[in-house]
Amino acid sequence: MQTIAILQNNLNKSQHNTHSILNDPISSKYAILMVQEQYFSTYTNSSLTHHSWTLIESKSMENNPPRAAIYINKTILPAHSYEPVPMETPDTVAIALQLDQEQHPTLLINIYNTKHTPQLAELRTQLRKYLRNNTYNGVIIAGDFNLHHPLWNPPSYHVQDPEADMLIDVMSQIRLKPMLPLGTITFPRAKTAIDLVWGNEYVEQRIIKCRIASNCDHGSDHHPIETILNLRPSPYGPEGQRPYNYTKTDW
Repeated sequence: MQTIAILQNNLNKSQHNTHSILNDPISSKYAILMVQEQYFSTYTNSSLTHHSWTLIESKSMENNPPRAAIYINKTILPAHSYEPVPMETPDTVAIALQLDQEQHPTLLINIYNTKHTPQLAELRTQLRKYLRNNTYNGVIIAGDFNLHHPLWNPPSYHVQDPEADMLIDVMSQIRLKPMLPLGTITFPRAKTAIDLVWGNEYVEQRIIKCRIASNCDHGSDHHPIETILNLRPSPYGPEGQRPYNYTKTDW
């Protein structure tokens, strides 16, 4: 396995959208689905399950259904390659992914952020404590943050939420940067970017793609995003260029 592909999407609480993303043959190439506002069945008291995917869902906020879930592709990632990471923050779910030949695992966090709540402050406290006691090579925090800021919105959109400054502060403290290109529209109805991908330097050096996945649209009002990482970067540097062998040069 040379690469790992992650697909994220807000599914707008739709049963159709959630069924579609779990059953689509294109989805089977992704190792991990990081979804927000997935359909929640009151009959089973669970987000939808599927025989090809292992479900890990977040804790709920108050009496609401959980609004963040990670689905792990059983045909790509064996059970011993990951473990759930307990997250006390509601609507936040995480796994530690142990990739081949890696000394430390990669931390993946999926979040649905609700504005005007203490959610980001609680996440900051938890991340400080958790990352102080655990070592990870890569860190990815992705999801629907429902916040606007010039750091990620199109230049024509001038709204800036005060909570967005807190989000930037949280990410900068753990040395994470936005991975999506500036101005990528993820919420087309308002032509804004509220779905984000954050990564540390380790992730940034290994990203092959981080972009809108237009061929994975399942009818939601949010665009799906794919992030593809190279698990075994070239030993000759980021461009894969071998060093010159001067001993064989015809001077």
